Amino acid sequence: MRRIWRTDETGERVLVDRVKRTRPWYWMSGAGGCYFSVWYGSKMLELKPGITPFRSTSGKSCPMESSMSKRPALDRLMLAQFTDSQNFYRHGLVREVLYTEGVEYVGDNAGAYWLLDEIALAQRHIIPVKREDFQVWDLKVHVAQAGVLTCGDGNGREVYSKPMPFTDFPEPGIRLYYLDWVIHLPSEY
Repeated sequence: MRRIWRTDETGERVLVDRVKRTRPWYWMSGAGGCYFSVWYGSKMLELKPGITPFRSTSGKSCPMESSMSKRPALDRLMLAQFTDSQNFYRHGLVREVLYTEGVEYVGDNAGAYWLLDEIALAQRHIIPVKREDFQVWDLKVHVAQAGVLTCGDGNGREVYSKPMPFTDFPEPGIRLYYLDWVIHLPSEY
């Protein structure tokens, strides 16, 4: 459980419990193989240099096969309803970074708190990203459940790019804005 502050119908701030979502550590490939990965925080660990996920070699179907599937696509109409946030959430690792209600919705429904971690940690540790006041973050997801996370300056210049060997984020991905220590959906900017 995770405790967060919400505003109730009367306008009062109340502390509520919310279930903490976790990402699956296994998935099925398009060819039917069952793959597993080991995570530490938001990083997939390499089991051998260059090898992160591993395939089940039992020759049988994956025991969790019935529960495994790609996440359903985010509802674009629902995302468009997030405008002019009233509530902001503080990032757990980089406390000066905030994010809006719409971004919280993405984190919950797409299991994408790791994406918020990537954006927030880049503000501290990646010099070209730190220098940009306005940032456009694009996560592009491919059919093979791999993707690329890029940060641009809003004028078409890419300042940072990171390949994602595996992501369970729904296709085709998402675009987020970062300005004045706040992560926004485009409709909330």
